[in-house]
Amino acid sequence: MKGFGILCPVSALPAKHGVGDFGEEAYKFVDLLEKNKIDFWQILPLTKTNEFNCPYGCYSTHTIDEMYVDLNDLVKIGILQEKQTKNLEKYKKNKKIDYKNVKKEKLHLFEEAYKNADKTLISKSIKFLKQKPYIENYAYFETLLEVFNQHDWRNIDKKYWKSNSLVGKDFIKKNKKIYEKYIFFQYILFFQWKKLKNYANSKGIKILGDLPIYCEKESLEVFSNPKYFKLDENLMPLATGGCPPDCFTDKGQDWGTCIFNWKEIKKDNYKYFIERIKNQLDKFDYLRLDHFIGYVEHYENSKQENVPSAWHKEGGDDLFKEIKNKIGFEKLFIEDLGTLSEECLKVRDKYNLKGMSILQFAFDSDEKNPYLPYNTRKNCIYYLGNHDNNTFMGFLQSLSKEKLEKVKKLLKSSAKNLKKLHFDAISALFNSNVDVVILQTQDVLLQDSSARINYPGRLEDCWDYKMPSNYSKIFSKNMKKILKLKK
Repeated sequence: MKGFGILCPVSALPAKHGVGDFGEEAYKFVDLLEKNKIDFWQILPLTKTNEFNCPYGCYSTHTIDEMYVDLNDLVKIGILQEKQTKNLEKYKKNKKIDYKNVKKEKLHLFEEAYKNADKTLISKSIKFLKQKPYIENYAYFETLLEVFNQHDWRNIDKKYWKSNSLVGKDFIKKNKKIYEKYIFFQYILFFQWKKLKNYANSKGIKILGDLPIYCEKESLEVFSNPKYFKLDENLMPLATGGCPPDCFTDKGQDWGTCIFNWKEIKKDNYKYFIERIKNQLDKFDYLRLDHFIGYVEHYENSKQENVPSAWHKEGGDDLFKEIKNKIGFEKLFIEDLGTLSEECLKVRDKYNLKGMSILQFAFDSDEKNPYLPYNTRKNCIYYLGNHDNNTFMGFLQSLSKEKLEKVKKLLKSSAKNLKKLHFDAISALFNSNVDVVILQTQDVLLQDSSARINYPGRLEDCWDYKMPSNYSKIFSKNMKKILKLKK
């Protein structure tokens, strides 16, 4: 029997306080998945988003964005009053997430809850720190930024850059309340997430997490481990992550994220990556490694004069050998989309890494296209599309009459309308060779391109998708048809 999953960002849940969180709507969603015999819930990264609300613009790999806090839980334990949360309820009816206002208000309320927390709760959060020492770095980092009112740590005097120095220890002592606030935030978030994950697991549902590959230049990652990144004497990027022109963008992409200094990382036997993966697997049942290509060979958008942007081979077999020895691949899968080089294919196939296949990519050539149902690898997860693609209904609606006929021909469908063709496509996924099929919630709801999550290469108006408040009825209705196709 094939594994079956649903891809839905936590942020997309139609929660009471404007953005999906670890509260009531998340538990209702898990119940809905169980009712419809879903095995996996795939989410996007829970890490703190960047200024464009992108969860892949990573500021801190190991921590959770404060926007996911369940405020009702804080009310229940008596450190927040329900009337304080009422102002956020006006954002519930918004069709898109209003990140700017919602995040600001939720953070304010989280801070109010911290002020009301008793000594016992604060003590529990400090004990939590001992279990997850990387939270200490986060708390120190955030305290620095708050106290000095800075967004970029480079603007803060270098003498404060080491938390374990005499200056650093004195700084923590003088700003103990702020420092412990950030520890408290993560304690609550980890506790709420663990409770939600355990609930999902009790219903037979596994959580598929997601690990962004690159970090923002202002991130905690770069602050804590500057030697692991390609930086100049001012600790600014010598190159940034991205990709050359491809099927998504004619001009290529420059993500503005820092590139790894692979030579330094290799000196430490890839400890940096091993810890990253282990800490994520502590939160999830399975983990997707975003941008697999970048672990084997990566594209550098050069910021130096007379140094061209180019591909560089780093990591590769040497890295994955270490991952195999220290972690194993049972709980990992990779984003191996696009054209892979021989080296990438060699590493993927040598370690039998579970990859991805996207049906939307199957119609730009002929019957030999590797993304067609009868050509897919068994060891992969099959999607109509993922967060970087159009919804499948939006995709079908965008096609010319000629191209629609080609889709029907390649799927061996005689559908007379787009809705029937949509279900025929889902049926084709289930009849393919793959181990696991995952659908986006938008594809179950038959939503058009207005429900798209992301447009690669675009900064604005992305990541703000929110499911309609009445989604569960439509979801259940369409799932009845889908489950029949699965048999």
